[in-house]
Amino acid sequence: MKQLTRKILALLLCAVLLLGMTACTQTPNEPAEKENEQTPTVSEDQNSENTPTASENESKPAEENDTISFPLETPATFSMFAIVNGDVALPDCLAWQEVEAQTNVKWDIQSALGVEIEEKKNLLLNSGKYPDVFYKANLTPDQVNKYGSEGVFIALNDLIDQYCPNLKAEMAKRPGAEERITAPDGNIYSLPFLGRSGNGWINSFINQPWLDKLGLEMPATLDEFYEVLKAFKTQDPNGNGEADEIPFACTQDFLYYFIPNFDIVIDNNCGGCNMALIDGEYQHLYSSERYKDFLAYMRKLYAEGLLDPNTFIQNGDQIHAVGQSGDTIGFFFDLASYLTVGRERDADFVRVPVFADHVLPFSLAVVPGTLAITDKCEHPELVMAWADRFYTQEGGALVFMGVEGESYEVYDDGTWGWITGDYPDITTLRAATCISGGAYDASVQPELWFENSGDAAEYKFNHDVPSDREYNPNSFPALNFTEEQQSELATILADLDPYIKQYQAQVITGDVDLETSWDSYLETMNQMGLPKLIEIVTTVRNAAD
Repeated sequence: MKQLTRKILALLLCAVLLLGMTACTQTPNEPAEKENEQTPTVSEDQNSENTPTASENESKPAEENDTISFPLETPATFSMFAIVNGDVALPDCLAWQEVEAQTNVKWDIQSALGVEIEEKKNLLLNSGKYPDVFYKANLTPDQVNKYGSEGVFIALNDLIDQYCPNLKAEMAKRPGAEERITAPDGNIYSLPFLGRSGNGWINSFINQPWLDKLGLEMPATLDEFYEVLKAFKTQDPNGNGEADEIPFACTQDFLYYFIPNFDIVIDNNCGGCNMALIDGEYQHLYSSERYKDFLAYMRKLYAEGLLDPNTFIQNGDQIHAVGQSGDTIGFFFDLASYLTVGRERDADFVRVPVFADHVLPFSLAVVPGTLAITDKCEHPELVMAWADRFYTQEGGALVFMGVEGESYEVYDDGTWGWITGDYPDITTLRAATCISGGAYDASVQPELWFENSGDAAEYKFNHDVPSDREYNPNSFPALNFTEEQQSELATILADLDPYIKQYQAQVITGDVDLETSWDSYLETMNQMGLPKLIEIVTTVRNAAD
């Protein structure tokens, strides 16, 4: 479902942008030693007479193995499909090479660029000539459930119990996490990324020097925000004598992140069906009166030149180019401010707290679909034990930060910083040395990640988070639709999504009058199947509650 990809992957994938460039989320803890002693573990000691070798594993069924020890005495090789991080494929990544050295597990990897991964992934799955493992392949819940139920992806439940003590320990710290990765048939077909629970939203940033120059306070209401934007447009806050200020720079997709300011709690776990909690009632976001208020407000901003006139024709890269070419932007949305304006001006932009109370969705930061094992894999137990290493603090650090002493260094005060060396910038360094980036991976984000004092921009991102006042205290349950329900929803959304987007653009730009067209807009959505969508989502949500 298209909205699933756009919404959850800008929230859930929201971190992906920073997984390749900067920071993300989650604070894991080490699993208790006692737990590891009582559960089959991945041991670093290969000298025990009781530890099976790779050849023993090849002849002994997984259910009979008690322990898999790394590095394997005999190399084991598997095939894999994975995304490229920037222009660096996994075999060329420093951390990946370190993992191979530590485990003696080798990988024959078919790589794909981000722009082509969906096409190549689907070709592989539909051809039947797929690899042992899909890793960092942007597997959606729909894909995981479909190919799991068809037997292409194997069920991992028993393998997790037997070979993944670290994953189990981390999941136990996150109530609701297991449900998040469990398919409607009760099976787990993919491993998750485990991030920092908390903010599941794209942030907004405002130009603090402009506020200071004009003697303005941080806006705390929609009316105050409007007045600030008017001042940005008319009072030459950048001081160059030209009317070149863009008070509110945005793309159409990112307008979505302004909606909570209208006291709307968006359900980011509803499979892209655009549901929300409004005045205590669970309803469809884009047919609500509050959304109508949002459209009216945005129309006003656009009509007065406060909202970027390029909003409906530009993408994020174009805004980044504008933001890094001069002091012309007053307010924008992004995962981190330096992604838009660059590191040198990052400190000039501060996060704007949301205007309404308790509206930001709380995210468990549990992302399924990061690693799936296919029915072609002869020794899934080895793959699972291999993957479980990444759910420790040390394994997470290797994924996120690379190799200590080569890509990063830890300081005496417990903080750390990147070792850029001959690399031109941190983005290039991370792509070449870290496993994370490009797509979510099967790992836990290490606590150390959030103590990066060597990069002020990343430190700011990690610590400038929403207050308790902004968060909605309740997390929406994960909704698992049956294959039939998924098919029905996909058919409805194929008509609804583009129509909603088209109507939004027409109203905000003034091509269509909001008041005279609203009833017709609602009726058109009803004809497209909106009542059935609401019925399906509400039924599944009630069952999940």
